[in-house]
Amino acid sequence: MKQSIVRTKFGRCLLGKCRLSIMLTIALAQIFLIRAAGMTDFRNFSGTVQGWDADTSILPVGWDWDGPEWKEIEPVRGQFNHAIIADWQNKVLNLKNGGVNQLACLGYSVSWATKDGGDKSAIKPECVPDWQAYVDTVVANLSKPPYNVRYFQIWNEASNISGGFFTGTIDEYMLNLHLPAAAVIHKYPGCKVVWGGWPNAYGTYVTDYVALLNKYAAEPYNAWKVTDVLDFHYFATNELDYVYKAAKAAGVVSPCVWQTEIGPLDASAYFLPDLYPRIFYWSVSNWAVPDQFKMFWFPWNHPSSGGYWPGSGLTDENGITVHGRSLKALNALLKGSSVKIFTDFTNSLSLKPTLTGTNGDESAIEGFTVDSNAVIAVHVAGGSATAITLTFPSGTVNASKTAKRVDVYGNQVNLSYGGGNTTLTATIADASNSSFSVKTFYVLVPLTARTTPVLPADPENKAFRFNATANAVYYTLPKSCFVSVKYYDLSGRTVFSFVNNYQQPGHYTLKMPVASLVRNIYIQEFKAGDFVKKEQVAVMK
Repeated sequence: MKQSIVRTKFGRCLLGKCRLSIMLTIALAQIFLIRAAGMTDFRNFSGTVQGWDADTSILPVGWDWDGPEWKEIEPVRGQFNHAIIADWQNKVLNLKNGGVNQLACLGYSVSWATKDGGDKSAIKPECVPDWQAYVDTVVANLSKPPYNVRYFQIWNEASNISGGFFTGTIDEYMLNLHLPAAAVIHKYPGCKVVWGGWPNAYGTYVTDYVALLNKYAAEPYNAWKVTDVLDFHYFATNELDYVYKAAKAAGVVSPCVWQTEIGPLDASAYFLPDLYPRIFYWSVSNWAVPDQFKMFWFPWNHPSSGGYWPGSGLTDENGITVHGRSLKALNALLKGSSVKIFTDFTNSLSLKPTLTGTNGDESAIEGFTVDSNAVIAVHVAGGSATAITLTFPSGTVNASKTAKRVDVYGNQVNLSYGGGNTTLTATIADASNSSFSVKTFYVLVPLTARTTPVLPADPENKAFRFNATANAVYYTLPKSCFVSVKYYDLSGRTVFSFVNNYQQPGHYTLKMPVASLVRNIYIQEFKAGDFVKKEQVAVMK
């Protein structure tokens, strides 16, 4: 049969006769809106643990993790301690006044409800309704105005392989704790379920987690669907990406992935500046809905000696630690609501963004645009190189303004332009990172006004358009940039990518891969530099 392609936008046929039903049209509009949603700023990406009793305004964190434990709320069966609930309401308001959101943790059992009397063991099946009553009480009181808490985590490291925070089986957790609590949380409009923090370990545990959700994916459990946020502790970026892709394969359109505990196991000063830009780059690359990705540093405050991981907090008894200073410097560079990926440059060491490694322990580079600046994070591991040169297309850099090399604590050194104002050279080592195997720093580059790729003689000023007869995409690049064209199905899964490279200025015609696509509705995504355009496409065969 004859092949044809019809483009639709919010159900309005622009080329050819549209055959979509009203219900399908509405669904398409919803998916388009989800994928077009903007991302959040770096401060909202950053959280901490147990910071409610401190002045969180001194550091750029938008979230805090903590919560009222069941044993505090209901020490005697059927008797709720409303003074504790009121205390938590006050804590939430204190955080809100400082611009910090609360992630409320619901967890830890009460002795009368468990099999062995421990506060971290599995509850007796007959006490599941009691558990739900506790969850309902907390959610009802914290989600209402003026508190407006929306995210509720179910337990903390709820797995018998995590070493000390849950002594039951993972099936007991799923059937008696997670799923019953999720049902209660979702009764309240806008409230979201956050998984209980998969255990702080690497390796096969990430595949175990996916296998667990797959085990309970079908009716009546719907584990993937009822878990709004997939949460982990101390996982590597590539492991987050593994779960993100597994969720997409399971039908989750825009998976939310958080780490509600991340931090150095040895208090190393290089940990945060090496790891955070890598994870933030991955997050910005995938961002589609608000609050999709977050990192919570563990903990807010920790003494410089004694206990576990001395000095690992963002603060200690002496004030802001090296980790807090690093977080503050990153926020100063990346703050703003318009952070995007920046790829319009090359580097003399051939560094690339990377998802591998558990602690940010290898060479990499990440580029971002924030308002009128580019921020480039450089990580160099080992080697004999003492400097790196960044090269930009002609006209990209605004040489009338000063470019800067910024160390991990925010100290700045001016850089000189070279190569006709197309290159910047920065030294790799500085006093802040001289003793570490990975040398991390940032380059702040003022940019010229960005030019949006447009089509000549296009009255609607679109970045690209379809020709229904030729099945082609036309676009014009006013300057060199990285271009990609991809197709997604309605679940958000990439089904075809036929451009993914750096292109020079000029006019382009691309044949659409109709033969590779089955009859379906797709989202076609066009990216040229900082410009992104998404369109709905119906393939009719």
